[in-house]
Amino acid sequence: MFKTKQEGAPLELSCDQSLLQPDYWLAMKGSPNKENAAKFLAYMSHAKPQAGFAQTISFGPMNNDAYNPVSKEMIGILPGSPELVRMVE
Repeated sequence: MFKTKQEGAPLELSCDQSLLQPDYWLAMKGSPNKENAAKFLAYMSHAKPQAGFAQTISFGPMNNDAYNPVSKEMIGILPGSPELVRMVE
């Protein structure tokens, strides 16, 4: 929806009442390309690819440093962004 908003659609986005959900990437035991899988997973964890991913599909990155190159407008709608996260007591 962020792209639609950028293109001028009269939308406001909200993460109110949303839940953060962890996701996992892994290499299966016995994988024939275990070394390359580990390199890929390490690369995907870095801030730069995470920022690119977030800007492409509007999903919040797992690496908090990935928010640095993202526009303030986009940070305001990304799930999990530092501006939106509230701690629940």
